[in-house]
This record gives sequence, structure tokens and C-alpha cells, in this order.
Amino acid sequence: MANKRLQPKVVSPENVVSPQNVVTPEGIALIEAVLRSRSRNKEYLANLAGFEPGEVSLETNQDREAIVLRGHEEWVRTAAFSPDGTSAITASSDATARLWRVAAGAAGPVLRGHEGEVTTAAFSPDGAWAITASADSTARLWRVADGAAGPVLRGHEGWVHTAAFSPDGAWTITASADDTARLWRVADGAAGPVLRGHEKTVWAAAFSPDGVWAITASDDDTARLWRVADGVAGPVLRGHDDGLCTAAFSPDGALAITASRDRTARLWRVADGTAGAVLRGHKDWVKSAVFSPDGAWAITASGDHTARLWRVYAASR
Repeated sequence: MANKRLQPKVVSPENVVSPQNVVTPEGIALIEAVLRSRSRNKEYLANLAGFEPGEVSLETNQDREAIVLRGHEEWVRTAAFSPDGTSAITASSDATARLWRVAAGAAGPVLRGHEGEVTTAAFSPDGAWAITASADSTARLWRVADGAAGPVLRGHEGWVHTAAFSPDGAWTITASADDTARLWRVADGAAGPVLRGHEKTVWAAAFSPDGVWAITASDDDTARLWRVADGVAGPVLRGHDDGLCTAAFSPDGALAITASRDRTARLWRVADGTAGAVLRGHKDWVKSAVFSPDGAWAITASGDHTARLWRVYAASR
């Protein structure tokens, strides 16, 4: 008799999710902070571990020969690939971001204009635009083709910690130390709704895969959901005992995950903000948490020198 096909089943928020495969620095499967892209039939790794100030390294998995991207004069804080994998962007404490051609590691335009550290940088879904966020209380849009400066997004009154594009590329969201997040129209940089409600720094903000919702993570021990169309507040995700570091949606948008200084991560049902499983086991801050592309797993990264994998979906016959 033929075997029945295994189908994924969503674990309900009431079910406990158990950790699997705890990976430590001493283990064989050392987890590096890796960004992957395929270009010219080669797989490039941007390995963000152990960089010297001002350096980023691209290396191929065929010969492991590193291409060092030099030019920054201070720490490189973040790096990301364009959607098609042909370009990369880096954000630095030297108040600049830089574009690079991946295939050759060649330097592209230097994105100058910020007056403080550039905290993060990201590409739009179509790769035509990039956004940078800065300690100077602004975010900036840049045309990727030539590095030309686009609109400056002004309005925050503190560091802008993160910036992200909506899935359709029409909007961007910024998270700030002024206790707010803001929505902005990409076409002209026009300010959209201000997302008010948090009582401390907002560290992270992200859009749901369908672009209907946004989530923010704050130092006030909560995450919040917001309706993107009009900025109306949705459920407040309460339960953590310390500030949040980040928040992310599952690929189908049904769940969210939050990471906290209280040493836990938590799952939440987006439709109504219902609290789900508490992912316990780390012995220090949980600094990052994301879902796998199929939504079956989540991975958390902690100051306790470990990352942990958690099963989100259960298989049934």
C-alpha cells in the first residue's frame, strides 16, 4: 500500500513547541550570520562574523577565496543582497552606505548624506530602490541604478533603528527611538500614518507578507500590530517580561514571532493577537527570531552563544 503524503499541520497557539538541534559555537554545525545569493551560477556567502571595521567579505563555496569589500571607515553594521542577487548594500557607522556588484566585488556608488551612523539598509522588492536608516533621525531613499539620492524621510525625533519595504514596494516603515514607527510612501517620500502607542524605543518593524499588517517590537515589553492602510492599531502582544529585540511574520502571515531580553521568544496568532507557545531554553537575551521559508521551523539567536531551532508545524498523515 502506498504511503500517504505527509501534510503540514499548523500547531495551535495553545500547543507547546519544543526545541530541536541546539547549535553551539563548539558544535560542528556552527551557525554563521550568512546572506545567500546566486549569481553567475556561483553561490556567494556574505559572512558577517568577525569583520574588521570597514570590511565585508564575499566568498565562493567553490574555492573559498574571499572578496573583501573595502571602503568603509567604521564598523559595517548590516549587509543585504538585492532581490536578483547581483548587488549588495552595506550600512556603516561611518555615516554612509555602499552599493557593490556581487560578481566581481566591485564598488558601486557611495550613498552619502546622513549625518550619523547608518543603522540598516535594505532593497525594495523590485531592486530599484534602497532605503537607509540613521542615527540622525532620518531615513533616506536611493536609486540603485546610479546611487542618486531620493526623498529624505524626516519626522522622527530619535535614532531610526530599522527600515523595511512593503511587499509591493509602495510603502516603507521605520522604527525609532522616539517610541514611534512611521509609514512613508515610496513614490514621493510623503509621510503616512504615525504609529503611536509604544512607551519606549521601537527597535524593529516589519510588514506582513500580504502587506495588510505591520508589526513593531519595543523596549516597553510589547509588540503591536497595525493596519497598514490607515495606521489603525490592532492587537497589543503582551506577555514578555522585558524589552523586545525584534518581531517577524510567518511566510503565510498567520503567525508572528517575537524575541526578547527576557530570554524567550513567543508565537502569536496575527488574526486576533492570541498568545501562542513560549519558546524557552535560552540563558540570555534572544536577539533575533525568524521563520523558515516554508514556515515549518523558527530559529532563534541568543547572547548565550547558541541558536535554537523550533518546530512550528507538526506533520500528520
